Amino acid sequence: LLKASLKYPAMRMVALSNFTESATRMGEFMRAYENTGDIDVSARASKEITLDFSRSGVYGEQWNQIIPFLNATIQGGDKVIRMLKNHPVATMTNIGKYIILPSIILWCLNHDEEWYEELDPNIKLTNWCIGEYRIPKPQELGVLFGSGIEAMLELAYKEDPKAVSTWAKQFAMNAVPNFVPTVLLPIMEWKANYSFHRAR
Repeated sequence: LLKASLKYPAMRMVALSNFTESATRMGEFMRAYENTGDIDVSARASKEITLDFSRSGVYGEQWNQIIPFLNATIQGGDKVIRMLKNHPVATMTNIGKYIILPSIILWCLNHDEEWYEELDPNIKLTNWCIGEYRIPKPQELGVLFGSGIEAMLELAYKEDPKAVSTWAKQFAMNAVPNFVPTVLLPIMEWKANYSFHRAR
């Protein structure tokens, strides 16, 4: 991977992404091992610290070969449900601190700004916008709770009737996996003259 990253500059981003993912998992493994002394428990904890991409059924593995990110989308929703079921107080506390609160603060700072009003709704719903900088929101929880509270504020403050429906469509796009094989999608969009991703 190192040789490839030197030969192909684009591979450097892949290497950086793999490094940060591995570092997060290794850190969780070491923390869990210090607490439990059990390698198996620590290994499971390291896989669960982010998404466990190896967690799937037989059909999920097969479909994931023709529909990218199908399993990741399913596992993301499943993990959210398990977190809320197994650790409801801790999960909701973290959601409040790290998703809802920043969303409210940034909405208060941005909602009257001309540049913010002109942004594509999909960008506002999937990113925290700080001037020209965009920080992606978490796939499920960020759009559900962060963008959800922003949509409620838009409805209450600006009386925008489309705010909630636009948010609901975006959440469905993020939470519901795409079951159309990728090889067919460009053909379908071409024939329909419609972008399913941009909804236009």
